[in-house]
Amino acid sequence: MAVKVLIKRKVAEKNIPELDALLRKMRALTLSRKGYISGESFNRVDEAGVSMVISTWQTADDWQKWFAGKEFSAADIQMSFPLEAASQRAGLDASRPKLMGFLKRIHARPAYKRALERGGPYSFAED
Repeated sequence: MAVKVLIKRKVAEKNIPELDALLRKMRALTLSRKGYISGESFNRVDEAGVSMVISTWQTADDWQKWFAGKEFSAADIQMSFPLEAASQRAGLDASRPKLMGFLKRIHARPAYKRALERGGPYSFAED
């Protein structure tokens, strides 16, 4: 049975172009994944920065492998954003060693370092 996955995102208006570019890259990566059927992206017209991505997968297992599989994927990047916000504003710290270890591994990736060199530091958790 096919599975639909809905992901809602909200970013500051100034970050909309970055999010749009990231979503296009994630879509390109997703196209080659086993079990991926289709995806759609929607932007709210009445609230800037709010978007919804709906993807269809052949099975829930296919989605879970993409989202939480053993190999690094765009889903890992996606999950880093709420953890970044939590570490900046919600008290995520060393008391959660697995989550902090995940962030440390993201930050250690050469591509992450190159992105910061190119785009400068960021904070999706700013007001």
